[in-house]
Amino acid sequence: MLAQTAAAPALAPRPACTLTSAAIPGPFYFDPKLQRGNVTEGHPGAPLRLRFIVMDAANCTPVPGARIEVWHARADGYYCGYPGQGDSHNVNTTGDTFMRGTQIEDAW
Repeated sequence: MLAQTAAAPALAPRPACTLTSAAIPGPFYFDPKLQRGNVTEGHPGAPLRLRFIVMDAANCTPVPGARIEVWHARADGYYCGYPGQGDSHNVNTTGDTFMRGTQIEDAW
């Protein structure tokens, strides 16, 4: 018989002053004024909640009002704003804004 213990309470993430490694440039902004807390535009998929703490590496303090650009593929793998997607390169999402948006630190 296994002893059961109470689950530990969830802990808030602790800020760390570790620089994020460089990555491939992009994606690039289509609409920097597209501020919203829900980027799905009604497309199906699994709910996801993101939490960021943007830190100033020079003094290890939070950056107030930091802007975070969120951009993700739909559940079927397509990104908004680009032509020539899919195996046949026949999916064009130019002009769409699904799964894309800007959020400002502490705005939501």
